[in-house]
Amino acid sequence: MLSPKLILIIEGKNHSGNLQIQRDQMIQEYLDTREVLENPISQAHRHKILLRYWLNQYRFPPIRIEYLVVVSKTQTEVKICPDYPEARQVICKADDLLRKIEEIESIKNVPYKQCLDRISTLLLKDQYTIKKRYSSNV
Repeated sequence: MLSPKLILIIEGKNHSGNLQIQRDQMIQEYLDTREVLENPISQAHRHKILLRYWLNQYRFPPIRIEYLVVVSKTQTEVKICPDYPEARQVICKADDLLRKIEEIESIKNVPYKQCLDRISTLLLKDQYTIKKRYSSNV
């Protein structure tokens, strides 16, 4: 999401059942299965790093980049390990997304409105190149 104040990466998760978020993994329990998956916060952070790298290639000034992990299914239970309090700041359910965006945008920051159109145009132009180049890293 591009806004005049920041770029927000939204990592969507469409999992069912119970999700347990730990520092090094996410565990999904659904019906009679248990699956260990990559921590979605690590995924979103990696996307932030790749986007920062891409912005630097085009010599954009420093731009604030944040990320959220959004669980889209309202019936999915999300449990965050107690020793992982920073996860509570970036994980939310879809029905809480707008509030989280307002919360993030309310933090003082340097606007970059003058770059917004150029970033948008370049992202659209480069989207296929970016996917091919970084698909093995994403």
